[in-house]
Amino acid sequence: MTLKAILFDLYGTLLFLKSNRRPYLQLCKTLRVSDRLRESLLVDAHSLLDFCTHLDLAPPPGLSMLQQILEEDLHSATLYSESLSTLESLKVRGYRLGLISNLASPYKQPFYRLGLEEYFSEILFSCEIGMAKPNPQVYRLALQKLHLAPEEALMVGDRQRPDVIAPRELGMQSLWLNRQGEPSQKGHIQSLSEVEEWVLREDF
Repeated sequence: MTLKAILFDLYGTLLFLKSNRRPYLQLCKTLRVSDRLRESLLVDAHSLLDFCTHLDLAPPPGLSMLQQILEEDLHSATLYSESLSTLESLKVRGYRLGLISNLASPYKQPFYRLGLEEYFSEILFSCEIGMAKPNPQVYRLALQKLHLAPEEALMVGDRQRPDVIAPRELGMQSLWLNRQGEPSQKGHIQSLSEVEEWVLREDF
C-alpha cells in the first residue's frame, strides 16, 4: 500500500532539552518508587506534587527545588535545526503527520510553545490516553484516528523498542533516528532531513 502518514516521537526526535536533569526521576529515587509505579508517570497527568499525593506519599523536603529544575528543563526545550523544515516538506508532499510521545503532563508545554501543534493531524500523549509506547494499543489508536492500515504509516523516533521494533511488529514501517551512530542497517537515519529521502525511495 501507499504510504499516507508519518508518525513522530517528540523528545530526542523533534526537540531536546538543553537542561535535562530529569526531576521526575530524581523524585522517584528520593521516594524509592518502584519501576512499575514510575511508569505511571507516563500515563497519568501528574505534577510533581500530584504524583506524591497519588502514591499517598509525603512530598520530600526538596520538592520545591525539583519544581524549579522542572521549569528550567521545560524552558530549555529546543527544536533540532531540521525539525520544522522536515515537517513542512512532508506536509507539502501531502503526507498526514501524527505525534506519539511518552511523557508526563508538564512536558507537553514546549510542544505547544514552539508551535508544533499546527503540523499534526493527530497528537497522542501517553499522559492523556492512559497508555504508553510500546503498548501496541497506542499505535492502533493512532492508526484508527488516522483511518489507516498499519502498512500505510511510518513511525520515526530515537528509541528502538518503542519507535522502531514495536511498530514493525504491528505491520507499520519505521525509521530509527540515531544521531550519534554511523548508519549500520536498513531503516537507520542520522538526521530528520533524511526522512523525506527515505520516503521518496520507499526503502524501508
